[in-house]
Amino acid sequence: MTKEIRNEKGRQGFKAQDYRGREMIISHKTDIVSAYRVGQNYVDLKAVETMFATILPSNNQDESDTQADAIFIDEIGPIQMLSLSFRKQLERLFSDAYPTTVIATIHQSEPTLNVYRDSDKVILLTVTEANRTLLADNLYLFVNNGSAYDKLSTTARQRCATLARDYVSENKTLQLEKLLDNAIYYASDGQALQHSPNQWRVYGRHGVYNVIEYGDDIYSCICDLYIGRGLYAKNQGECSHIQAVKLVK
Repeated sequence: MTKEIRNEKGRQGFKAQDYRGREMIISHKTDIVSAYRVGQNYVDLKAVETMFATILPSNNQDESDTQADAIFIDEIGPIQMLSLSFRKQLERLFSDAYPTTVIATIHQSEPTLNVYRDSDKVILLTVTEANRTLLADNLYLFVNNGSAYDKLSTTARQRCATLARDYVSENKTLQLEKLLDNAIYYASDGQALQHSPNQWRVYGRHGVYNVIEYGDDIYSCICDLYIGRGLYAKNQGECSHIQAVKLVK
């Protein structure tokens, strides 16, 4: 993980810490002599290589024995990209052949990182002061339901990513939960079926629900959440049945 180094004058550089607790200064305004510079900071390339070159099992290990449920990277940024080893492993990590879920922070504006920000494999969420305390629970939903997400078509994954991004930005935790715990399963398992040009039937966990499409992204459903009934009397909103239709239509 990458952390700021600050004093009374403000941010002076960055240090990195690995999962073992080892720390190294990777960039600094004044305390590093280097030919490499990012912004106002000089970069210790050896430290960057040491801290960020081992995000995947080494080539002499059996990856099946060392496969993780998830890999966390903080961050994919211009400093880390100075490491050739980091870049090569990042390419493997984002390839079709590597099955592990990745949770990473990606520099928000560095143009050379567009290939990762814009990848159809990525669900890109914007971290804000308003939503950052909820992100741990939100990210757990993504990891826990990753297999169902992977079964969706490319188009459905893109639609799911758009919905998820909107829910996170609007702090709609309940809708995100319904999307990832329910809707993607209905969509990936063929449980959302078109009954007529503007009507769908979704075979949910608690029964069969009719979803009507009115155009212009307007839908209605007969479930408690959409109507705001019972347990959802104060939480009326978009339900997993409408979400499933949006994924497959």
